[in-house]
Amino acid sequence: MSLETAARRAGVRPERVEQWERGEANPTISKLRSLAAAYRRPLALFYLPAPPHAFTAMHDYRRLPDALGTEGLQSAELRLEIRNAWNRREVSLELLAELNEAPPELKIPTPLPEQPETAAAVIRDSLGVSLDAQAAWRSEYDAWSGWRTAIEQAGVLVFQAARLPIGEARGFSIGESPLPVVVANSKDTPRGRVFTLLHELAHVIRRQSGVCDLDEHGRPADADVRTEVYCNHVAAAVLLPREPFLADPIVRAHPVDEPAWRVEEELVPLVRRWGGASQESILRRLVELGRSTREFYERRRRDLIAQYRRRREEQAATGGFAPPHRIALASAGAYYTSLVLDAYDRKRLTASDVSDYLEIRLKHLPEARGDVRQDDAKIRVLASTRAH
Repeated sequence: MSLETAARRAGVRPERVEQWERGEANPTISKLRSLAAAYRRPLALFYLPAPPHAFTAMHDYRRLPDALGTEGLQSAELRLEIRNAWNRREVSLELLAELNEAPPELKIPTPLPEQPETAAAVIRDSLGVSLDAQAAWRSEYDAWSGWRTAIEQAGVLVFQAARLPIGEARGFSIGESPLPVVVANSKDTPRGRVFTLLHELAHVIRRQSGVCDLDEHGRPADADVRTEVYCNHVAAAVLLPREPFLADPIVRAHPVDEPAWRVEEELVPLVRRWGGASQESILRRLVELGRSTREFYERRRRDLIAQYRRRREEQAATGGFAPPHRIALASAGAYYTSLVLDAYDRKRLTASDVSDYLEIRLKHLPEARGDVRQDDAKIRVLASTRAH
């Protein structure tokens, strides 16, 4: 966080914060509370004899200069989301130990094959998502929920970053074992989040942690670019398996030597038939399979980005928001939520603990529990996954 930002949030001049940091002056308790809120740290941290060790910074796979900020650094918002993901993983491991449960093992064989198509087949088979189940998802939110649940059942924590600008990062991953973590940006579309989850899943299976924007621009000799190309290829192939996708009547009917695909007549119906796949991921897959060109893909991608920006602007203009407890539960995910509530029901946590771990105010806890009951089937499945 910049000095100016910290000073503004504390309600003082930057020179005053500098004096505090140099030990030339002491903040009042009121100002110290303001700093604790700004830094999202407990007040007691400032009374430690020395600053605590920070977590190791993640590898950064992002390629676009504007995503890295003016100073090429991670923003305070991104660092906070990364820290929250690490904290939730630690809380999960501690609660499992408290409940005398072993952490779930990753159900996807490692290491992944180096051939992306083969790797994708291994992942899809391990996730247990059939073509019929994928086709049955009627909305993009059904697809998002279906893929997210499948990944959580495979032994991976799935979170959403709610505070992160979409232009900075699409997602990130923590490749530690047990309980690796994948995080998608909640400001992205549901289909965009599905692709991010599968991309980050490829990272954690390779025991990699990092921040991604899923962009492939750069020198092919660059190891980071090669890694992102591989993870993108795997994600697209999981969503759209080669043989079934090529056998789709729309794909089969399209002229093999025609790189341009019609939006309303071809791409939109394909999106509906392949739950979780976006126009962008479908076009990416068509390029990989030799049924379109990179030039057409890039041109159509620019149009899709412009459409998405207009959609976001319209949504911001019309207003509307989800209740705080729903935002919190969507961010935490069903597995983590079931673990926290189970520990609470078994008297291992207080209501205040639940409020802290799920990032909801105590007054919203009854509403949160009500929402969890409505999704009881999913919670039971994930709780059973823990038990076994």
